[in-house]
Amino acid sequence: MSDEATGFLHTAFRALARVRGAPAVHPRGVWFEGTVTGSADSGLPLPTSTTPVIGRMSKGAGTAGALPDVLGLAFRIPGGAGADRPWDLALSSSGGGGVTRLLPLPARHWTTTRYGTLVPYRWHGQLRWLCAVAAPGQPLISSSLRDLADLVKTKPIEFTLRASSPDARWQEVGHLVVRTAAAPRGGISFDPAVNSPPGLEMVPAVVKRIRERAYAGSRSGRRTTREADRPDNNHSKGSGMTTTGTDDLRRLLDSDLRDATLVLVEGRLDVVAADELDSDSYRGAFPVLTREELLARTDGLPVTDDQLERLAATTGSAVDNLGG
Repeated sequence: MSDEATGFLHTAFRALARVRGAPAVHPRGVWFEGTVTGSADSGLPLPTSTTPVIGRMSKGAGTAGALPDVLGLAFRIPGGAGADRPWDLALSSSGGGGVTRLLPLPARHWTTTRYGTLVPYRWHGQLRWLCAVAAPGQPLISSSLRDLADLVKTKPIEFTLRASSPDARWQEVGHLVVRTAAAPRGGISFDPAVNSPPGLEMVPAVVKRIRERAYAGSRSGRRTTREADRPDNNHSKGSGMTTTGTDDLRRLLDSDLRDATLVLVEGRLDVVAADELDSDSYRGAFPVLTREELLARTDGLPVTDDQLERLAATTGSAVDNLGG
């Protein structure tokens, strides 16, 4: 892929992250602490002893409520002896066949989908795909982040890890247990293109280059948004941006629409029901924030004016800079 094309990806992902005040893709999710245990014959550098991990389950486009989405399961395995970096595994809902394993597919439930790497890794000369599927007996959970968070707070979710060579035969190679809902200490940004054990290669190399530029753009956009949220970088008084943003967020908060969503359409911000996004009036509108996400970012009801002002500074700056 040309430098011009990867540069476009960087710019696009940066702009999207600035608007969302979150990762460009998989913007909202549930963090967790858990453990991973791999088998000795996995064909991948999985730890063979039970190892603590930090992870996140997320929705690719950030759709509201229980609407279908490409679901994500990411977790970080700490670097072992001699490793200078951790291994970030980012899996997306996908198929298991020779072709469908390459495709991110929307799913309706967290515990009935297959989460796969989409592309293989090369380890000691062998190509291996990795996927995670819920272990037998796990409860059925809709794709709502709230439903997921409620369950993880009370009960672990167990996943079986499976690996496959290009012949599409899958074998069990380990277990992942999502144990508790917990935000990580300090910032964590998953980057499977950069964080991997020595000698492990993502194949083909062009996919690694694409992911590197996309993830770098997303991180850049999030840094810009955080800088705009600092007190000395807030919008000046009288600009109207923070006030307008606060009013928009208050409209979203007070809305009784089903899965209310704040959207940017034709230069204005509207609050609409999620199912209106497919209508002619809002087709192509950019979803900025859902009511559910607003509550998650302000620690739930009641929401104070100060909280809305802080969130508006971030969201207002991101929308203002959508053009890059």
